[in-house]
Amino acid sequence: MRVAVVSDLHANREAVEATFKDIGDRRVDEVWCLGDIVGYGGAPQQVLEALEARTRTIVKGNHDHAVATGEMEDFNPIAAQAARMHAQMLSPAERSRLYALPSTLMRHVGRVRVLLAHGSPDDPIHEYVRPDDAFAGLRRWGERADVILLGHTHLPFVALPRLGTSSAWTSAGFSSPIHHEGAALLLNPGSVGQPRDSDARAAYAIIDFAQRHAELVRVAYDVESAAQAIRRAGLDHALALRLFRGR
Repeated sequence: MRVAVVSDLHANREAVEATFKDIGDRRVDEVWCLGDIVGYGGAPQQVLEALEARTRTIVKGNHDHAVATGEMEDFNPIAAQAARMHAQMLSPAERSRLYALPSTLMRHVGRVRVLLAHGSPDDPIHEYVRPDDAFAGLRRWGERADVILLGHTHLPFVALPRLGTSSAWTSAGFSSPIHHEGAALLLNPGSVGQPRDSDARAAYAIIDFAQRHAELVRVAYDVESAAQAIRRAGLDHALALRLFRGR
């Protein structure tokens, strides 16, 4: 089975549409999402609808939780403003769907156990697992699943015990075998809607479980239109500018 793994869509309709078009051009069986459908971008309703049309394998991100509940004590002022505005832009039913999303999911692909979370398996809403933390994460959670998929940092990386003592991550892409017998793999597909690795292109990953192969994919999209949508929604101008920088 081939799965496209997306994360951190952040209400960026232009990036989501380009990403789903790219996914559609590849031999992919399912799409899985690691959360943060909303927050920051100009089109929360459209992105939620587009994602739900493609998959029900979705876990909740911290921005999804904030928009659904109003709980945003750990948000900076710009993120909090966007969350409040998105809560107003979405209907009660749409906010309820965000609230109902699970914080973690376990999927089985044959004998391979796959754990999905936004932040971490221990704190799926809030904890950041950065590239430098990846191998410590493998030691913490490696017995829970064969493949661990996390988002939240907006930084794409893959970690395997055979890679050494530090994580491997790159904006240019990675391609690495998935060895799941006796050793876990930890992967972050990066962000579709707000990349932060100095590459403005949308990022997602494809995992081929039959071939034990993982690939990071970058997709160019209309950044200017996405920035204009942010401005039209009345969100902070800084959220538009960072799309061009990819940071």
